[in-house]
Amino acid sequence: MKTNQYLLTLRQPVIISEKSASVGAHQSLDYIKGSTLLGLLASRLYKNLSADEAFLVFHSGKIRFNDALPTLQGSSKIAYPVPMCLHSFKAEKYADGNALFADKIFDISKVMTDASLKEAIKEKQPVQLRNFYITMDGMRISPDKEHTLKTAIDPTQNRAQDAHLFGYEALSAGQVFGFSIDIDDDVCDELVDKLSAIVGKAHLGRSRSAQFGAVDIEQQDSVQTSQAKNQAQQLLTLWLISDMQLQNNGQPTLIPEPQVLGLPEGTRWITESSFLRTRRYSMYNAYRRHYDKERQVISRGSVLRYKLPSDFSDYDRLYKDISEGIGIQTECGLGQVWINPYILSSTHPSWQNQDNTVDNARSMSAAQPKDSTLVSMLFRKQQVAEVGTKPRQIAADIFEKLCTKITQARRFQGLVRGIPLEPTPPSRTQFGRLKELANHHRSDVNQLWQNLVVNKNAMLKISTEQNRDNRQSGSSYKSAGWEIKYAPSTHASLGQFMQDELAAYKSESYFAYIVAELAILGLSDTWDEYCIGIRPTASEMQAIEKQREEQA
Repeated sequence: MKTNQYLLTLRQPVIISEKSASVGAHQSLDYIKGSTLLGLLASRLYKNLSADEAFLVFHSGKIRFNDALPTLQGSSKIAYPVPMCLHSFKAEKYADGNALFADKIFDISKVMTDASLKEAIKEKQPVQLRNFYITMDGMRISPDKEHTLKTAIDPTQNRAQDAHLFGYEALSAGQVFGFSIDIDDDVCDELVDKLSAIVGKAHLGRSRSAQFGAVDIEQQDSVQTSQAKNQAQQLLTLWLISDMQLQNNGQPTLIPEPQVLGLPEGTRWITESSFLRTRRYSMYNAYRRHYDKERQVISRGSVLRYKLPSDFSDYDRLYKDISEGIGIQTECGLGQVWINPYILSSTHPSWQNQDNTVDNARSMSAAQPKDSTLVSMLFRKQQVAEVGTKPRQIAADIFEKLCTKITQARRFQGLVRGIPLEPTPPSRTQFGRLKELANHHRSDVNQLWQNLVVNKNAMLKISTEQNRDNRQSGSSYKSAGWEIKYAPSTHASLGQFMQDELAAYKSESYFAYIVAELAILGLSDTWDEYCIGIRPTASEMQAIEKQREEQA
């Protein structure tokens, strides 16, 4: 099997509807469906192919357009739907920023074989991990979404139409997704070369003529191996990284019995160790302008376990068949699974390719004299000189993203230009306090992080409504603006965004300098202009530049 891998960058927010229904609150998927990518290539290539070639590329299942999944920021590492068998104990912290703690996460199906876990579960309540993606080295990713209110225009009166207010949820611009096109070995190279037509600028999803849907697609030169080499073992674990649609004697089924998946006779489905959810939806075919047949699928993230017959030996053939997709609609990316994944091989997940190196700053600080103020001062100056303008560049990047979030918050509240946000966004006082903390804790980045995030009255800690209302709780009940939400998600607040961004640098020797530079940017007029909505957005800037080019 050959694989072409691609990176898809969102230049504008992209709307990929979870359901085709037009009634009720609109929700967007947090990934881009393989059928959307298939449709994109079909719109460019279908008319240039013969009937046989078109069937082979788009309908035979020999070429499979897999879902575009989120990637880790700054790299091309793809994240996958979190397995449903993974749990943590309620109220216990299982992650630091985006880094997951393997010892705080466990596969609950193995509780009977792990004595310590069996004892702990008697006193603590397990909670399933949901609604995010994980990389193979133990990082979690939650794609950013934003919500925009729109109104239909009455063409006869050229004004907003009464009772026609609606909203769109969309994947935020600037994010990068990774996807692959898998090709069977018997497909000729000439046809494979034509798949390059998918590369370039494109528009995906709904409302493509109204500031949504612009993306850039580029092919990766090096192909990353998605799965490790499978080892023959009687226990077969399948981790679904896409939805799976099954049929039994021509009828839809949601029961993944071994014969339905094409597993060898005598295979037993281990129901007590399997975890699955299902959903149903109808696909809208833009070319036919009609809905396709309803799909009933087993949801991505499900974990299925089977015990193969003791005398079975043809593992290579079995793994090859499974890797080419299970069930129907595999050409749209359905039925893609991870076979015997390494992270699910034991009670606690096993991360791959972890970086255990110690940074130079920590190594040097170990040999530093403890009682020398002069040496400490010179050491800090040396570190600042070594990193140069890096803290300023990092702060500028975070500030740009923060400005984007405040713009999304205005869209979420449906505000027009000039109308202030409610509650009031972080003010100059807040950024002044941020700078004060950075200056006070320049030599102790751990204490700075405690005051920003961990402590009870930490500056960026988002308190609950109960804590804000109850003055006797000891928490800061006065609104600071960091609790402003930019999307419906529980964690979509400015304060949580800042925590996630700064967590990647909290152990760096120059962490305080990043915070200080960020505070300086927050004290500028630029921040006030974004908060009030008079600063042009990225899409508006593109329109202005396009207009200038036309005039020139």
